[in-house]
Amino acid sequence: MPTDVLIVDDETAFAAGVCEYFTLMGVPSVQVGTAADALAFCADHAVRLVLLDINLGEGSGFAVCKALRERADVPIWFLSARTSTEDQLLALGLGGDDYIPKPVTLSVLLAKVKAALRRLERRPDVVMEATGDYWKRSTSCARTQASNCCCATPGRRGTCRGASPTSATPSGWPNSAPTGWCAARSCRRSRSAGCAT
Repeated sequence: MPTDVLIVDDETAFAAGVCEYFTLMGVPSVQVGTAADALAFCADHAVRLVLLDINLGEGSGFAVCKALRERADVPIWFLSARTSTEDQLLALGLGGDDYIPKPVTLSVLLAKVKAALRRLERRPDVVMEATGDYWKRSTSCARTQASNCCCATPGRRGTCRGASPTSATPSGWPNSAPTGWCAARSCRRSRSAGCAT
């Protein structure tokens, strides 16, 4: 079962409070305190939304955002006490979807998160799963019944309609893409003859 919210913050007491409150209010959440733990968790678990601090001790929320955005379209909201315009522009420029300054009212934050999760539920074309990586199912192939159709962010693994993930992409991508691999965020350039657009 996917985790609704991953809270990435090195302020343990704050993160624990947000995590406990969200979970009690019906939004399953997990907290981690470092950039490495955030990336490791996302590699092994499905996550629907990320709340991300900037200052993470030995790491940076900016780096985490950049790494996650290279893998997936999962919503990333920065939640930080740093409120300069430069920080906000950098966060959004790296792929963040929102920037919420601390301190924050938990009830208001929860309402915003629930609204975002409801919108995600109405988007069957975007499904985040985890088998060692994130991927996005494209709009065109979310409707196909082809069991060997793979729609992923370029160079990432993914499947349509629950098909088994393919093996790692070979060198020479995308020209040598095997059956089940898509060269872009649609199946137009897939090698799979059964992939419909």
